[in-house]
Amino acid sequence: MGKERFLNFQDPEKNHERVLKILQIAESSPRIRYFLRKIFAYQDPKLEVDLFGLHFTNPVGLAAGFDKNCQVPKALASFGFGHIEVGTVTPLSQEGNPRPRIWKLVEDRAVINWMGMPNVGVEEFTRNLNEVAERDFILGINIGKSEVTSLEDASTDYKVLFKKTHSYGDYIAINVSSPNTPELRRLQRKEFLLDLIKEIKRSGELTPILLKIDPDLSYSQIDDILTIALNCKIDGIIATNTTVSRENLKSKNRNKPGGLSGVPLRNKSTEIIRYLYRQTKASLPIIGVGGIFNAEDALEKIKAGASLVQVYTGFVFDPLKGPFVAKSINKELSKVLETEKARSIGELVGRE
Repeated sequence: MGKERFLNFQDPEKNHERVLKILQIAESSPRIRYFLRKIFAYQDPKLEVDLFGLHFTNPVGLAAGFDKNCQVPKALASFGFGHIEVGTVTPLSQEGNPRPRIWKLVEDRAVINWMGMPNVGVEEFTRNLNEVAERDFILGINIGKSEVTSLEDASTDYKVLFKKTHSYGDYIAINVSSPNTPELRRLQRKEFLLDLIKEIKRSGELTPILLKIDPDLSYSQIDDILTIALNCKIDGIIATNTTVSRENLKSKNRNKPGGLSGVPLRNKSTEIIRYLYRQTKASLPIIGVGGIFNAEDALEKIKAGASLVQVYTGFVFDPLKGPFVAKSINKELSKVLETEKARSIGELVGRE
């Protein structure tokens, strides 16, 4: 049995925990991180992106969910990502859903996660954030309501989280779209979302605020969200979170509960990016997420309207190729810029 096949039979969450322990060594060692950058990073000034008043060294970031408690962001940035998004963090610590809660769908090149936002809570989370106050990469913070908080009181959770974390992060991502916390997605409805964003905006802080939406929304629901986002001057949209759809899957674990990510999500998330870009006439920046494994996938989302992209499953799915995913994508995007005679990656945004 090959090494890759052997790893595919291991418990995904236990593998993830082992990787985090290894990365903690790199987190505390500038020398190790230096060598990781030499191996995994790729630089090209044409790939740099200025967005939300921030400077990204390249358009490829790591999505929230990998480093839930902000334990290893420096180590992760050493793998060539232009930004790292940590979290989701909630006001109180929570265990999440019972195990097992991650399933790898090898045949479909996908992952189902039913984590339920396990995390250490905002107090310990901010102590970890303080350890990365000095950094040379963009750090996003993904926030969500506690599982015990009602929808009617959810805005208080987000307001508290924003107040306690905004000064540590370069941007804040509002997570109202995970399918793994009961009723959380209802917060995308206009009757909840408007009050939630207004509560956060009342702080008057200038930290960029992004809204992460789900891929299972109807176009009329997306229109409602866009109306609120534009009226409230939200800085950008992250499209998209995981899906509850199970169409055309082959793997035996296809009907497990939770959110599906990976290749089956790619087209659906791209269609939503395309719709967002057209509806807003390119006035609202988009971070594209969903099924990105290579440069072709990333370029598809960029040409559909995404100014930045994020990977998750593409990073964790293949234990041998995953660590090179940011370098591979950036290197190929650099070649595309030469072929298309573009002066920067920004010239390709929405080019379809």
